[in-house]
Amino acid sequence: MEKNFNEHQQEAYRNTLVAKAESNDVEALYQLGVCYQYGGYGTEKSMSKAIEWHEKAAELGNLDAQLSLAFLYYNKGEYVTQNYEKAVHYLNLAFKQGNEKAECNLGFCYLHGDGVPQNRAKGLTYIFRAAQKGDNGAQKKVKEYGFDWNAMPTNDEIIYVSDGGKLLELKSGKQLRSSVYSIELSKYMAKKKQRKKGKRAGKRKITLIRGLVLFVLGLFLTLFGGLFVISMSIAAALTMITIGGFLWLYGIISVSRHIT
Repeated sequence: MEKNFNEHQQEAYRNTLVAKAESNDVEALYQLGVCYQYGGYGTEKSMSKAIEWHEKAAELGNLDAQLSLAFLYYNKGEYVTQNYEKAVHYLNLAFKQGNEKAECNLGFCYLHGDGVPQNRAKGLTYIFRAAQKGDNGAQKKVKEYGFDWNAMPTNDEIIYVSDGGKLLELKSGKQLRSSVYSIELSKYMAKKKQRKKGKRAGKRKITLIRGLVLFVLGLFLTLFGGLFVISMSIAAALTMITIGGFLWLYGIISVSRHIT
């Protein structure tokens, strides 16, 4: 369109845009930003001015400006410093207008914790809903996970079940309201079982050491009583041999129980 304008017409168009933009005409704000972004209609190219006009248009509800700024701040570039928080802000503005591309990219932000607290369940919910609405990027991601986006409900939160970060299953929140508790309970019981196993191992070690000590002590008393039976009274020697034999036998049983 610009190439059909002569210099006078370009200047007139640019002046019209400026006048409308200064009166907060949303479309004019955005188009003026585009002019500065690409240097169109005789406007000197300036990304700082383009961003300034786009930000005004975005806050007043221009969807194109919102998406443009969101992707500009999300990706590393030469014109602005990467800022995930600002990217999420503009994605949210576009999402509130029902834009599925913004919804999908918000999902990625929640998945990775870019500009928001990481929430994988919320991220997957956004992505699945965007896929159901026809966003190609969201549909591609859902397909990578091996799921059918059309099989998921659109009116409930999506819950994910994972194993070591690998996605295994997706269900609606209603389907998992009770089973989520079961999943958490099973995790708790598994940890509790592991703790008990550790305690049993500790007790087993103590019992094994005690058995060895008793075995050695019993063996010593039995041999001592047998060797010194002549110099001791028979009753004392028999008592020592009996006690030693009992301790020796108890020690053997304790040790053998934990070896087998």
